[in-house]
Amino acid sequence: SAHLCTDCGLRQVVRRRLKQEWSFGKVFYCCPLHKHDGSGCPFWFWEEDYVVKLRSLGLLKGGSSA
Repeated sequence: SAHLCTDCGLRQVVRRRLKQEWSFGKVFYCCPLHKHDGSGCPFWFWEEDYVVKLRSLGLLKGGSSA
């Protein structure tokens, strides 16, 4: 289930999959307001880091299944 962005609080975090060859299929989570040029919302995490962040905030209960 999606969580509200913990940086801007304006959008629900989205799950994306990279298409670059060097990391093909690697999953990350970001705020839809995040911009590649560094503007907008700074929220951007690799999947494993996002899980750790959610656990630390008490937003994720139980095991590693998302």
